Amino acid sequence: MMDNRVVRLMDNCKRIYGDEGYEKQVQKLGKFSDDMTPKEQAAYINEFIRENKAQDDIKQETQMVETLRACGHQCLSNRTISLGKKLYKESKTIKEFLEALNDRCIGGGYLHLEKEGKIIGVYKDCYCTIPKQIRKMDPVYCECSAGWYERFFSEVLETKVTVTRLGTILGGAHRCTFEITFNL
Repeated sequence: MMDNRVVRLMDNCKRIYGDEGYEKQVQKLGKFSDDMTPKEQAAYINEFIRENKAQDDIKQETQMVETLRACGHQCLSNRTISLGKKLYKESKTIKEFLEALNDRCIGGGYLHLEKEGKIIGVYKDCYCTIPKQIRKMDPVYCECSAGWYERFFSEVLETKVTVTRLGTILGGAHRCTFEITFNL
């Protein structure tokens, strides 16, 4: 069984929104438990996104994105980061590094350097089990994947990166595309 994504989401929500904001979220969304089915988890997460978008509050929307990205940070294993660091150290160029990641299907398997300081990451399929549990998962959920890229490239390249969601399967695109920008 997969780990409980709602517990992870709400742990991050508490940290990012603070105690009062967290309590408001639980009041709106209802209680959650450790033994939720994957379908129940997907519905709860989708409702979390919808409720936060409905508030039309920039701060709350920013906190929601930050919460989803924090979940993506946690989807990334330390083993994958260690391998990424090893491959980066062994590579002569960023392009060579991305090819090494693609050979191992790390980061979707379709990473390429668009120009100096800009990587494009592509997933041809949605790998996450959560969106497959319900119909019409909100595309904002893909901020989790943006968080995965954010942590991976920040730690491996040892620099701050900015990740932008360009298009996702949940949003109607044929593939998920993310832009990762950085300065070395």
